[in-house]
Amino acid sequence: MKKNNLSFSHTSYNVIDSNGKKISCFNVKKKMNYHMLLESCDVGLSSVMCKKIILKNKFFLSTTTKEDYFLWLNIIKKINFIYGIQKKLASWRKLENSLSSSVIRKIVDAFKMYYIISKKHYFLSLFYTTRLSFRALIKKFTIYYK
Repeated sequence: MKKNNLSFSHTSYNVIDSNGKKISCFNVKKKMNYHMLLESCDVGLSSVMCKKIILKNKFFLSTTTKEDYFLWLNIIKKINFIYGIQKKLASWRKLENSLSSSVIRKIVDAFKMYYIISKKHYFLSLFYTTRLSFRALIKKFTIYYK
């Protein structure tokens, strides 16, 4: 990050099961802008590194899920791009009963984020939520059924 004067980066990551066994991986894009991130949240929270200054007056959303996604969208509006490191420097544990496994909860929180917090029009928020859900299905398929 110092070498390339980056304010925000994240990495690819391994997906592991409840026993720590690698079951898959996710490779991030090298560079994303706001519109790319708006389509799909491909930033793994545990893989993020950022300068403290860009977090000033930024916060997580008060929802069960999507709180980190809200923060990434607010940050990228200010810095224009976030950069992905191709090395797998983190692991994400896939658990059947985790908060992130509840599809309904994620859809409701995504809509809430787009509509209430981001002040998007109702139908545009519905479109964004539908697109995000569709891309999440594609992502899940590519991670687990390669």
